[in-house]
Amino acid sequence: MVALLLSLLTTTTLLFLFSYFFYRYSLYSTAKKARLENVAQRDEGILRDRSILLVIAHPDDECMFFGPTLLSLSERNDIMILCLSSGNEQGLGEERKIEIEQSCRVFGIDESLVNVEEHPALQDNPKELWNTAVITDILKEYVEKNGIDTIISFDERGVSGHLNHIAAFHGANQLIASYGNQTTDVHFYKLKTVNRFRKYISLLDLPYAYYKFYIAKKCSKNQQTLAQIQKISNGNGFHYSQPNKNTKKPRPVSTAWKRKSLLSVSPPLTKVPDCLLFVSSPEQYKQTLDAMKCHKTQLVWFRRLYVKFSRYMIINNLERVK
Repeated sequence: MVALLLSLLTTTTLLFLFSYFFYRYSLYSTAKKARLENVAQRDEGILRDRSILLVIAHPDDECMFFGPTLLSLSERNDIMILCLSSGNEQGLGEERKIEIEQSCRVFGIDESLVNVEEHPALQDNPKELWNTAVITDILKEYVEKNGIDTIISFDERGVSGHLNHIAAFHGANQLIASYGNQTTDVHFYKLKTVNRFRKYISLLDLPYAYYKFYIAKKCSKNQQTLAQIQKISNGNGFHYSQPNKNTKKPRPVSTAWKRKSLLSVSPPLTKVPDCLLFVSSPEQYKQTLDAMKCHKTQLVWFRRLYVKFSRYMIINNLERVK
């Protein structure tokens, strides 16, 4: 029994040390790249010069789930926050409105850019799935009024499984779907939910998060390459030779090789990345903690544990909804 415990302790320690050094190396690499080149101009994996709307369900969601995202995007983009309820389940709605304004100031977001909805159909209730149509109407008005071109919210699992979080996703998703094939340039990113084990191992999840991000990014590039090849073929990139004697059908012959660096010079199909990974530095993590401390009405024991162990305080994976 003692040997087993020592083995588990050793494995955990080694994994933590590996994750920590991987974390420090990733921060060093990012800082070095920023010094050597203008990342804002060259990095295709960064959102920049966008008008972003963060859609959350309750005050404190911006800290507990989206801290790395807010701190990473605020320097290059204009960010507004729409909170769909005041979190009045326990009668603390008015206090929580003040708390979210104080929290956003810690993130560098002015209180004038924070809006808390008080719709009768969107009252804080973990057992109620809000009306999707109501959320979509609110979002549509907000997007058109403020010139929003990027929406960020929860995914279909709501990170914590909270029904109000899930409703926020469906409202934003329905808004994007309603635009159909219109030329509107509004994109929607969802915060990816991970399993409970990964959720509460903090930095230990970083190597796997990078691996998943790398795979997702590679798949996205492959899909864009295939789409470009199809576009080339539809634009007379292929011609047909004489019919094959056996099949009596023309055989396609590619002429794309004649076009020098054809794919490399083709413009990307989208101006925004399909997946994003944000990792907070120690200073940014402390800033998120300071923002969470503004939510004094919510600092019960299990949330104090959450902010110490949750990977969402340090790591955010976002995926663009297509």
